[in-house]
Amino acid sequence: MLRATIILLLVSSLLTTTVWVLLIPYTQLASPIELGDAADKLPDKLVHLDADYHPETVKHLHWQDTYMELNVKARLGNQLFAYAALREFSTMKNSTPIIFPDYGDIAAIFKIKPRPYVQRDRSGFAQFTEMRRNISGTLAEIERLQPGNISFHGYFQSPKYFETVKREIRNEYVFVDVIATEAKEFLRSQIPKSWLGKEFIQVGIHVRRTDHVSYKFIEQLGFRFPPPSYFELAMAYFEERHSRVQFIVASDDPDWCRDFFRPFDKNVAFSTNHSAAVDLAIMASCSHSITTIGTFSWWAGWLCPGITIYYANYNKRPSWVSMVLNPSHYIPDDEYNHWIAMRREDDKNVFRKTIITEEEWEAINNI
Repeated sequence: MLRATIILLLVSSLLTTTVWVLLIPYTQLASPIELGDAADKLPDKLVHLDADYHPETVKHLHWQDTYMELNVKARLGNQLFAYAALREFSTMKNSTPIIFPDYGDIAAIFKIKPRPYVQRDRSGFAQFTEMRRNISGTLAEIERLQPGNISFHGYFQSPKYFETVKREIRNEYVFVDVIATEAKEFLRSQIPKSWLGKEFIQVGIHVRRTDHVSYKFIEQLGFRFPPPSYFELAMAYFEERHSRVQFIVASDDPDWCRDFFRPFDKNVAFSTNHSAAVDLAIMASCSHSITTIGTFSWWAGWLCPGITIYYANYNKRPSWVSMVLNPSHYIPDDEYNHWIAMRREDDKNVFRKTIITEEEWEAINNI
């Protein structure tokens, strides 16, 4: 019993995103709450304004409105999915989305519209869990939710969760100037001098490797890292169509990437010593992209303006991943995106149940 519990906790830590949604009921307060009397006008055990954190935003709260909030402990890729889903949910329920101080990094990375900040007491929240492989059912249930304090559980890793607000998301997922400038200056510095004044393209390649390769149980959950042939085919796709192609590699394992791409005999530059935000901006600023696995890689492709090559065999079948993720829900299909699958024959690997050790549990929580 203990082992089964550890597996469930690990999956939750790795793959789930928790979206806390706050719907503040209508009150008769028609004017914005001012700092001085904010605490007196709040319902008991519901929420209180944090006058010490971004106090200039407090005056924008109107209690005739309802507000949705988000509190996710996740890395950048999952934060982006969660906020995009929150924007969709808030539109459905005619509420205002809020980013809280402890949410994550995206408010400092992107030009997201200002939101008021609130601290909340989560006691008494209703619970809602995303339905696996059933996006339409999940959205239908959200539509039927009654006003009140609600906690959403799930990772919402699909563009279908922000289908009606994707244009707004593109307008908000614009990098702040300091990050955008650093990314563009890096790309400019990598252009071969002999190419100046000539036509060329830069293709971003994102390689997430360390945790997906170092921990065998991640592979046994169903994730599969692309083989060398995937990169060869993807790079060849662009070289066959353009006379000058430079590949820009961003990775959590740059040393491995240098060794891996050296035999390819291509024009390859490596992004090193950059933050995750700048790496994502670099990938998004390239003409086209080649992705691997993970939500960070997915957003590198989605934010890129050109063609995105993706690895079609990223999940083994049968596996836990294939059971909970519907690949057709994961790949965007709209006027903004042009995604092309690169696939190979299934290697016939059989999914094996995995027992997670205490050491592996500790290791994955430190990633």
